[in-house]
Amino acid sequence: MLPDVAWHNNIHSAIWRKLAVNCVINPLTALKGCKNGDLRDYTQEVAAICREVAAVMEREGIHTSAENLLFYVEQVIESTAENISSMLQDVRAQRHTEIDYITGFLLNRARAHGVAVPENARLFELIKRKENEYERVGTDLPRPW
Repeated sequence: MLPDVAWHNNIHSAIWRKLAVNCVINPLTALKGCKNGDLRDYTQEVAAICREVAAVMEREGIHTSAENLLFYVEQVIESTAENISSMLQDVRAQRHTEIDYITGFLLNRARAHGVAVPENARLFELIKRKENEYERVGTDLPRPW
């Protein structure tokens, strides 16, 4: 049996809201090593990410507010509280993550519009460092120790 399907008159808005959720949940859970629901303890970081995503969305022509986006993201955090994000699973398994396609995409769009997104840029760099730590193991590259 196939799952229910929903029609969106404005698919771009739905996609960007999904991106906002992923920009919050994936890197934060991967860096904190926690379940989605534990992000309730990181309200300032969650709000900062949502403000930045909302600013880029506005420049993309998708009207939202940081408050509305934050409310939506908090609902997803609550409804998936016991989940372990795919990015955390990747980090734990020492696999390459989707950070380039999630936060990296946001950073590219922000740059195209001249919008500063320092919190998202910080999280991107931290995930890339984490990937580099375990991806260099087993290679011929010199190790930092």
